Amino acid sequence: MNTETEIKFRLDDPRQMRRRILQAGGQALGAALEDNVYFDTPAGRLRQADSGLRIRTVAAPDRREETTLTYKGPRLAKEMSIRPEENLHARSAESAQALVEALGFRPIVRFQKRRESFQLGPAKIELDELPRLGFFMEIEAPDEAAVQQARRLLGPAGKADLPGNGDGTAGLGKAAGQSAVLGECGVRERISRELREQRQQEEDWQEATAGCRGLRSPAGTTQPRMPRVCCNHNSMKEPL
Repeated sequence: MNTETEIKFRLDDPRQMRRRILQAGGQALGAALEDNVYFDTPAGRLRQADSGLRIRTVAAPDRREETTLTYKGPRLAKEMSIRPEENLHARSAESAQALVEALGFRPIVRFQKRRESFQLGPAKIELDELPRLGFFMEIEAPDEAAVQQARRLLGPAGKADLPGNGDGTAGLGKAAGQSAVLGECGVRERISRELREQRQQEEDWQEATAGCRGLRSPAGTTQPRMPRVCCNHNSMKEPL
C-alpha cells in the first residue's frame, strides 16, 4: 500500500500565499471543484481505527470528470499526516457508492470545495476554499523532508497552523472539521442563521468558481452546488 505524507494549514490570506508559491517557482496546475463523501459503518469502525473511506469526484474545465475511491489507514506520525493510502479510479460516484454501501458502509460526511493546485519541486501545493469554513492549504510530497522544505520556502500560512492534522480531516483540517461536523448535522440549531446567509453565500461561491461554471456536478446538474456537511456520529472528529 502507498503512503501519504502531507500537512495542512488554515490560511489567513490565500492571495498572498498564491503569490508566494509563484515567486518560489511554483507552477500553477489549474483549479477544480471537488465533491467529497466519507463513509463508515453504523458503529463507526473506521473512525475508531483512525482510518477513512472517501469517494471524491473532481470536475475541471480542461478535463473529464474523475471519481476516486480512497482508503486511508491509521496515521503513523503526529506532526504531520503520514498514513497508508490506496486510491482506485471508479466509473462514477454512483457506482462507487453502490459498492461501498453493499459492503456495509454508510455516508457520514459530505462537503464540496474549490481547489487550486500547484507543483513546487517534488511537493504538490493545494489551496482550498470551503464556503462557510474558509481557506486552507495542503502540502503533499514523497517524504517528510520534502514537505518541510516546501513549508520553509512558503513561510507561515497564518495564525492557525494545524499540527497533527492527520488526526481527522485530511481535507478540512482540524479547526475546520470541528466547525463542520456537528452532531445530527446541527441543522436544527443553525437553520435560521444559515437561511439568512444562504443568498450571500451562493453569490460568493458563484463568483469564486466562475472558471468552473457549466461543469456537470456529481448529481448531473450544470451548476456547482453549495457544499453540504452532515454526519451521523456526534463523536465524529473530522473526515480523512
